[in-house]
Amino acid sequence: MMFVLSVKTTRKRLGAAALCAVLLLTVLAVSVFVPSPSTAPAAVAAATEEQQLTFLRSLGYEADKTPLSVQEIQLPDEADAAAEAYQKIQKEAGFDLACYAGQRVKCWSWSVKNDALPDATAHLLVYEGKLIGGDVTPHDAGGMRPLTAWKQED
Repeated sequence: MMFVLSVKTTRKRLGAAALCAVLLLTVLAVSVFVPSPSTAPAAVAAATEEQQLTFLRSLGYEADKTPLSVQEIQLPDEADAAAEAYQKIQKEAGFDLACYAGQRVKCWSWSVKNDALPDATAHLLVYEGKLIGGDVTPHDAGGMRPLTAWKQED
């Protein structure tokens, strides 16, 4: 048994069908390669000291009114072992520095404390007025921690 399908069409209809196919493929490609808003961290304004202090307070930290330092640093173009370890900390807090490789950013250092960390330094990485990463480093020991709220462990 053999079927033959014959379709009569015009160039205009054929062009419209091709355009629809291209648009469909474009939408599919964008949805695969562009992160959805639910997976991308919300942009946090951090251009001013007050915005940064508000953010730190939202995590439960008390911070001094003035930063310890503000430095301009350049993120590495290629990740070595140390950069990969730092990137892991960033991802735990919902940040991703990979797309900022090679960029010059400002690193704001703040003296912070809360019940779990009585003496620590928060480092906020700011690019074009937006918070793109950071960490909290306790002064006693334990190494860098993700820039998230830290509570006393039971």
